[in-house]
Amino acid sequence: MRRTGSIAVTFGLALALAALSAHAQCPLSEFTIAGRVVDGEGRPIPDARVVATWNERAAGQVSNQRDTDAEGAFSIRVPFDTFSGRTFLGEARCEAVLERVTLTVTSPGHRARTETVIPGETPPSIPIVLEPE
Repeated sequence: MRRTGSIAVTFGLALALAALSAHAQCPLSEFTIAGRVVDGEGRPIPDARVVATWNERAAGQVSNQRDTDAEGAFSIRVPFDTFSGRTFLGEARCEAVLERVTLTVTSPGHRARTETVIPGETPPSIPIVLEPE
């Protein structure tokens, strides 16, 4: 019986390693979101915090953040994992598509703003206006 138990443990570890290696075979899909954060009068808001949040099948909710520069500009990278599962034979399926990214922008003295970015549909540069508190 001991031998059966050790075989089961070894088999379980092999399956876990196979799952990890299958996941590692999928390429990352790069998507960059750029924009400018301004106040209601069009003045740039430096040091505003921009947080991009998206969902991946393997990792769940993922985020990346950047602060705006002196001109209120930002560029934030979204490295999306395309892993969507395994085939019946255990091969990696790399078919996941990034459907949306949620941007949350905050700055002291201003109300937070949330924007939804749809890859392929959102303009290359996003203007974001923050209202005073």
